[in-house]
Amino acid sequence: APGYRFPTRQHARLRRGADQSKGPYRDWVGVSVSRDSGSRYDSMPNLYFQIDDEDILSAGGLYMPSADQTKHIRKWIDQDPSALEELLEDREFKSRFKELGTERVLKTKPRDYSLDHPKIEWLKLSAWYVWRPFSKKILFSKSFSDVLIEDWRQILRLNRILDQYTQSWPKISVIDALPKVQMRKMDWD
Repeated sequence: APGYRFPTRQHARLRRGADQSKGPYRDWVGVSVSRDSGSRYDSMPNLYFQIDDEDILSAGGLYMPSADQTKHIRKWIDQDPSALEELLEDREFKSRFKELGTERVLKTKPRDYSLDHPKIEWLKLSAWYVWRPFSKKILFSKSFSDVLIEDWRQILRLNRILDQYTQSWPKISVIDALPKVQMRKMDWD
């Protein structure tokens, strides 16, 4: 994972805050592997692993995008979602992750998009990530590291698409831009 920082000491904090009534320690441990965004507002797509008393999971993608990043991703999904569609239909990716996570979804449609948009379910998302649980049997198997590495390889494919989506705007053809220009010109007359 070029550019990703694997923390050596900063795993998810084991101690709870003093105001927590559930005891001094958390009952889970996790690690988030990401790159530095260079901004205190934008986050970068990451890789994530967590173990708690009931669940073991591998995840990744962009879970807490900034408003600007969300705007960019939605614009890409509106104009040209082909890269994301291709990835989610890929046999290897689909064998590990069925669909994008649906934990952070708007109750209504996002502003500037209609309810009959073909990708409205993707546009309603506020986070673009995938995750999958593991059984304890897999966790304690000899091949677990290989399974996790392959999961993260697939997540890196998603992260590359999200990087492209968050750092650029989709190209709009001149024909698409013409009606807007003509309307403005008519309004000025």
